[in-house]
Amino acid sequence: MSKCVYCHSRKGKRQCPSLEGIICSQCCGSHRQKEIRCPSDCSYLNGDPRFNEERQFDLFLKERLEFRYRLRDKQLQIDLIETHLFVVEYMVYHYYFSKDFSGMNDGDIMDALQFVRGKLSRVTLMDRVETPMGKFIWSRMSRELQTGKLHEDLFGTAIDKLLPFIKEFTGSALIASDKYIKNLVKELEMKVPELRENLKAEKQEEQSEQEPSRIIIP
Repeated sequence: MSKCVYCHSRKGKRQCPSLEGIICSQCCGSHRQKEIRCPSDCSYLNGDPRFNEERQFDLFLKERLEFRYRLRDKQLQIDLIETHLFVVEYMVYHYYFSKDFSGMNDGDIMDALQFVRGKLSRVTLMDRVETPMGKFIWSRMSRELQTGKLHEDLFGTAIDKLLPFIKEFTGSALIASDKYIKNLVKELEMKVPELRENLKAEKQEEQSEQEPSRIIIP
C-alpha cells in the first residue's frame, strides 16, 4: 500500500504534482494551496470543473441514499413508491434527452412536476400552470396509467416526496441551477447504461412508425 507523502499514515489515492507522489484525499483537501503549492492545472483544485462535478455527484448519491432511507422510515409501500419515482424521473430524463440535454434547469422541473401533481389531484388547482415539460410528462403518464400497471395515487405520493428533495438539494437558486438534473442524468445512466441508446432507438422507431415509446424499468 502506498502511503500518503504528506501525512505518511493514510493510503495515498491522488497523484500530487507538487509533492511528486501519492497523497490521500484528506491531506489534499485540507492543505491544497496552503501548505502545498498546487500548480494551476491540477485536476483536484476546487476551481476545476471536473473535480467539482465529481464531488457534487458523490454528494448527490449520498443524499439520494438518505432520501430512500427516509421513505423506508415512514413505512410506505417502498418498492411501489421507488418504481413510480423511477418512472417520474425517467420521464424527466426523456424530456431532457428530447432537448439534447440542454436548456433546462431545476426550476423548470419543479414547475413541471407541480403541474403534473395538480393533474393527479382530485381537486382542481388553478395555480398549476401548464409547461412544455409538464405536458410531455402528463401525456406519457396518462398512457402508463391506462395500462393499469401503475397507479395514480402512487404517482402523486412519488412526486410529493421528490419535490422537497429537489428543492433541498438544489438550494435557493432553482432557476439558475441544474444540479439536480445533471446529477440525475449521471445516476440513471449509471444504473441503466443502455438508457441513452435505447431512447435513440425508440426515437428512430417513433419517427418511422409513429408509435409511443415504452418505459424501461430496471
